[in-house]
Amino acid sequence: NFYWQYFQEPGVAEAEFERDVAATMRTVLAGRGFSDPTAHQFVHEGGFLACADPNRPLPAWLTEADLAYFTAVYQESGFRGGLNWYRNFDRNWELLAPWADAKVTVPALFVGGLRDGVVTGPGGEGEGPMVQMLPTFCTDLRGKVLIEGAGHWNQQEAPAATNQALLGFLAGLSRA
Repeated sequence: NFYWQYFQEPGVAEAEFERDVAATMRTVLAGRGFSDPTAHQFVHEGGFLACADPNRPLPAWLTEADLAYFTAVYQESGFRGGLNWYRNFDRNWELLAPWADAKVTVPALFVGGLRDGVVTGPGGEGEGPMVQMLPTFCTDLRGKVLIEGAGHWNQQEAPAATNQALLGFLAGLSRA
């Protein structure tokens, strides 16, 4: 079961995520502990968080204070707003149809982590199909930076490498 299917029924994911917001935030931000970076794209029997270890240690880029802040925010707001983005895929597709063949014509740089299944795609290694397709819709793609050891939160997980990539890209623009 792919994750976006799981989130379609209003109230299901909210009930699971809001049962213990602190454990949810720890699991979502620290990872569910799968060795395959694409495993996060699937929901296991019992829910999205079912196979995760909520006591997993935090990664170096995430402090207990950060976690407490995110927990407080989501305890107040709940998860419905963010989850509704997944529920709106079909509607967004319809609304954006007039731009389906549009190209990104400004200078562009892609920065992603190699432990992010969105970047690697099925199989979890190297450039996935979406990254390989970038030149087809970015007419001035200046580069792709794939950061070893970083996942979906590459700005937090590898800030030095992310900043270096961005600053190098911007410096190249100022010379042009």
